[in-house]
Amino acid sequence: MNRSLPLLTAIATFVAPSAAFAQSPAEPNGFQVVELREFTGGAEFVAAQQELYDKLLVSAVEAGGDGAFPMQVAFDGQFEFLKTSRRLRIWRPEVSYSLTVNAQGKVTDCEITESFRRAYVNQKLCEVLTKHHQFEPMGNSVAEQGAEQEYTSKLVYMDMREELEANR
Repeated sequence: MNRSLPLLTAIATFVAPSAAFAQSPAEPNGFQVVELREFTGGAEFVAAQQELYDKLLVSAVEAGGDGAFPMQVAFDGQFEFLKTSRRLRIWRPEVSYSLTVNAQGKVTDCEITESFRRAYVNQKLCEVLTKHHQFEPMGNSVAEQGAEQEYTSKLVYMDMREELEANR
């Protein structure tokens, strides 16, 4: 592994429906950017993402909601994702994806945002992502409605490799 390559810088944004906060829409599509932050490294990304989710949950509860968005509990599939990617000969620096999460916290659908030409590759990566993501169940009002929410993220290969090497 070439350690002379610079770490990729990522930008974490979380966009939430304005209605969840009882505010007028800041954007024409009804979404507002809650926070924008720049950072490096996989562990820093996970910590920043959790902090943003915590802030959103507090804001939603204060606005009278019950936290109706997916909160990731864990993603324990770095090794499996790297192994599958190597077997499929993926040479991208990162993979962006979107998961559909039901009110019980189960992943019901997966989509690779910048999909690969072969559907088989998208399917195999989604199988790993679906199997290894865990989410908290959403609030009671969401469960009664049977609503599903989107969770969007990306995995950076270099960060996952470094994290796995550090944990050895």
